[in-house]
Amino acid sequence: MSDAPRNPRGAAPRPGPTASRGLRSIVGMSALAAGARRVLPPLVDSYTARFVRGVMFEQIAHDAGVTLTGSARRALVELDPPSSVHGIAGRTVRWVAGRVLPGSGMIDFARVWLRTVAGGSLFERYVRAHRDAALGLVVDEIEATRVRDAILGALDPFSRIDSLPAIASRARTEGVRALPRAWIDAMELAAFPTTGT
Repeated sequence: MSDAPRNPRGAAPRPGPTASRGLRSIVGMSALAAGARRVLPPLVDSYTARFVRGVMFEQIAHDAGVTLTGSARRALVELDPPSSVHGIAGRTVRWVAGRVLPGSGMIDFARVWLRTVAGGSLFERYVRAHRDAALGLVVDEIEATRVRDAILGALDPFSRIDSLPAIASRARTEGVRALPRAWIDAMELAAFPTTGT
């Protein structure tokens, strides 16, 4: 029998932070969420995209050695603006147009993909670099809502206008492959301007 401490339910204790699955995993999960928007009809696509985002956020939290509460996960997955009758009707028209006009469905795909990549990347950076250790091992709804609001603020293109010269300079010196990291770095500065929350 092992001398390792066990939790009350008998399962082995949760290990500390593990190596991140990284940007490839985030990009893959984002493609699944965006694919749901591209393939499934409106209303169904939103639930599927939120489910995939929830799995992504759960994996990121697990890799960082923290746990998300159910309400925290529900708060984090809401990266899209709230649905209204006008928004659903517009999505329906774009979805139908995507079936008739080649390439027109890629607008929603790209938007959902970019929002999910940015949300996953920023959340990963938050739990690894910006989260105060005094908060404990559980991310609750209040903290998740605060993080989601910071991410949504960083997704606003006008929050990064002043960082565009730095992004362009980095692309010139490091090459075009540096653009995604430079974009995420600029959003990180917009979302989490200080080292603490």
